[in-house]
Amino acid sequence: MGGVLFSGRDRAVSVSDLELGTRVTFSREAFRVHREDGKRFWEAPEWQEGLPQFPKAGVVVGIRQLQNGHQQYARYNANNYTMEGEDRWVVEETVKVYLVAYDLRKRPVYVFPEHVKPEVAIDD
Repeated sequence: MGGVLFSGRDRAVSVSDLELGTRVTFSREAFRVHREDGKRFWEAPEWQEGLPQFPKAGVVVGIRQLQNGHQQYARYNANNYTMEGEDRWVVEETVKVYLVAYDLRKRPVYVFPEHVKPEVAIDD
């Protein structure tokens, strides 16, 4: 299955879906980022002090759709002491990630498709 998936900011990456159990090497891990304006996004930052070393080898154990967006809260009306509207999550973008397991004793990590390379099997 091939297709176009939208991840990151304005990039479109054409990828084939990896099957579950595919051995892969990945170069970055996706993290949830909370911005000052209240928005929450999934991003894969460049390596920084305190982040794990890459590349790493792992196995695809799942495929997920994650949401970027912000929380919208109900407003309090002081004139009649009521709440107007409702609390809700506003989706701005949906991104596809692979769930990759790389260690038996650590949680699997989210990885964007552009940071995953399938390992090539060598037949003897």
